[in-house]
Amino acid sequence: MEKDAWASWGQGASTRPSSSAARPAPSTPATAAPGTPFRKTEPVVKPYATGNRARAQEVAEDPEEFKRAMEEFQNDKFAASNQATHGARVQWWTHRAASLDVEPFPLTVATIDMAGALLKAGQYRSAAQYFAALKREHILNSHSWGDDLTLAVRDAIRSCVRGIGADKQCPALDLRKLEHIKEVEAVEGGPAKTVETVILFAFFACREMEAALRKVKHVQIEDTNRGCGAATENGNVEDDPLIVTDKPKKTPTKQGMVKAFRRVAVALGLTEEEAQEITGHILRPMGAQLMARKGIEFYKIQLFCRWGSDVILKYLREVPLENSDQWLDLLALEMPNGHPKSTKMVKAIQNALETQSTQVLQEANQTKQEIDKILEELRAKSLAMNEKWTEELSRKFLPKFLLNTHSQTFHAVKDAFTTGCGFECRNSRDFKFSHEPPNPDSESFHMCEKAGCIKLFEVVAKAL
Repeated sequence: MEKDAWASWGQGASTRPSSSAARPAPSTPATAAPGTPFRKTEPVVKPYATGNRARAQEVAEDPEEFKRAMEEFQNDKFAASNQATHGARVQWWTHRAASLDVEPFPLTVATIDMAGALLKAGQYRSAAQYFAALKREHILNSHSWGDDLTLAVRDAIRSCVRGIGADKQCPALDLRKLEHIKEVEAVEGGPAKTVETVILFAFFACREMEAALRKVKHVQIEDTNRGCGAATENGNVEDDPLIVTDKPKKTPTKQGMVKAFRRVAVALGLTEEEAQEITGHILRPMGAQLMARKGIEFYKIQLFCRWGSDVILKYLREVPLENSDQWLDLLALEMPNGHPKSTKMVKAIQNALETQSTQVLQEANQTKQEIDKILEELRAKSLAMNEKWTEELSRKFLPKFLLNTHSQTFHAVKDAFTTGCGFECRNSRDFKFSHEPPNPDSESFHMCEKAGCIKLFEVVAKAL
């Protein structure tokens, strides 16, 4: 990408992920097969597919296909980037056990305590991961794992982390200050354009390898004033690396990216010792903090930066403290001799706190009143719904007729307790419900002639 295109960053240029980059010229030869990863450890996202029973049967019937499937299955039990780490942890204990003149496996309560003591002495913050690797190796060697070993590991981890404190956060760099930094010297294995790489991928809160492994087709840079377009205009093709080292077509290494970040940190004023604390995740807090300084809500930052937890709060906790020295202008209340007048300062602080607390209480009281009003409305709606349901259920399932056995009068049922004419059957024992209408030819009873019952008789007759 041309230097002037990089220089236009932030001056009308816009960068966005692209689903498809510009097509390469037909005469441009491809340097890699489409979709080929730059590294063996690069994660590969497979195309979406549903279960294929025919394919599974085909693999089961072909010994060579099944062998390859089994190899892929076993390899994917660990991410390619984590396999070496797991093996290194097992090897760590193997060497330590040899120094202690004990067998590394099977693990026992005693050897677990030994490993724990060494991890604690070495101030390993990842003791839990070490014990997880050792447990897995123990079980893979066909050794049983009992409750005594589980308890021993739990106690060992508790001892190792006691008093160790919270993880130290990677110091964040102020992305705004990079506009005053000229291009720094590239490092071996790092990106050819260090500052531009940091600016670009900090805006997308990328990890170091997410940036290093991007291809031309993954990002499109548009500049209506300069016409930068996609990197394919410079002779690259869609599957070429977006950023390269001093060697064309070669992507930066993980170590090279981190070294480049540290060199930028030194250029911004950090000491060499402070810069050593910079990790490959530095671009994530840099981008998040810039968004927070611009007033973007933290949940939007969390969404854009792809955080699924509240770790974002750790990255943003320093942003609200900027210019905090101006919060307490009360300290400027000084006596003529230059010393602050304590009584006046205390009184001013108390007044400020009282005003703030009063406002908080008023807002809380107003909120409570609003909540009470909402609850009251919900209760009223609930009662109305209950009454409506009762009425509907009564109308649907109750018998339609009632015979007053004392007066031999047939009434129309209004609800579970009364008839259309107002007869309250719940206070009387002289009645019987009936689902069948009365026989008009019978001389043993007569129909209620009051308006309420007559109206309901008409309704029931229409329904029947």
